Amino acid sequence: GGAGVKAGIVQLYEAGGRTALHLAALRGSCKLVETLLDCGAEHLVWDNEGETPFSLFKFKLGSAKLGVDQKKILSRLGEQVYFTETDPSKLLRAKNNRRNQRITRATTRQAQQTRLETTAIIRREFQWNGVNVMDEKEVFSPEFLRAWKIDCEKPPEERSEVRKLLYQPAEGVEGLRVWAFTMLSEKYCVRLMEALKRFETYKKERGLNIRRAGSRYGALFNHVGFQQFFDTLVQKYLTTLAEIVYPVECKEFKQQHSFLVSYEPGKEIRQNTHADDSTLTVNYCLGTRKEDGERGWDGGELYFYWERKSEMCGSGGCGKAGKDIPPLRPDEPGKDGKLPQPQPLWTYPHKIGHGIFHLGRQYHGAYPLTAGRRINLIMWGRREGREGRL
Repeated sequence: GGAGVKAGIVQLYEAGGRTALHLAALRGSCKLVETLLDCGAEHLVWDNEGETPFSLFKFKLGSAKLGVDQKKILSRLGEQVYFTETDPSKLLRAKNNRRNQRITRATTRQAQQTRLETTAIIRREFQWNGVNVMDEKEVFSPEFLRAWKIDCEKPPEERSEVRKLLYQPAEGVEGLRVWAFTMLSEKYCVRLMEALKRFETYKKERGLNIRRAGSRYGALFNHVGFQQFFDTLVQKYLTTLAEIVYPVECKEFKQQHSFLVSYEPGKEIRQNTHADDSTLTVNYCLGTRKEDGERGWDGGELYFYWERKSEMCGSGGCGKAGKDIPPLRPDEPGKDGKLPQPQPLWTYPHKIGHGIFHLGRQYHGAYPLTAGRRINLIMWGRREGREGRL
């Protein structure tokens, strides 16, 4: 039966561009074709000669009278449902689409293999010196750890000690549900920054390309040995905070996606207006400091608009949801010299050692950094698992 067929065989291509379904159809095996279809094999796929499983199966049958099983298989292969000989342009488009999908899958597999190999190299060669190990006393501030231990078993509405750690910097601004907090110990933040600095040097020396999606700078923590660390941090500790203020949206996270962003003049300096591919977004400022201890950057404030009604769509997304999508760059005047409208509802200057969190569907962005460098830890919590973007 279908349970005995490995998933990898279903979409396996041989040198001539034929899948397992092509080969089964050419043999005329109704049972094997049906098994592959039950396992999810694509039937609208062309080999290098333009043949589909349907055309090969029909060729194998020849002019013989069709039995019940053979008619059933022809119906399931179903090319004639979608295409006819009188619609060659549609057939050509479908062939090109399937060919492009095949190329995309191959490229994705190659990228995944490269990532796995790179991750293995890093884990074998680079020492994080314990910053990727969840040690509560080392990672968290005493205030947070004390409050969390008191409230972690309580329902969200009774977590009074943890609630004291949260504050609303945008209180009173209609349409904004943005919260701020402190959680990580200063000692841990310093150790993490030092380790990241060593890691940047290591990457350059080894010529490794490890970056977050959509940026040339920063890194995906899950790919460099922090997967278990951030699984615990987001799903165990941050959930305790988020459930208090977002009891419906953030009841449970099944997946996290954590990465580092770095802003610096001459490199990346801003983020255009977008909504995140997450249920909850946490932006924790690691910063950088000058020699006198003051923050080591100017500009780069976060700005916020309203929430989009749908979630987990990313910036490319789900289209309009009740309101127009806000301007990508609200600080750049148009040809008439006026700033794009509407303007953001609120602006937030980052503070070292403070985090800010909001729902992923909240439109937001960052104004340009004008001097220095700022490093931020971004953590996404997702209620549903997502494939392909992690």
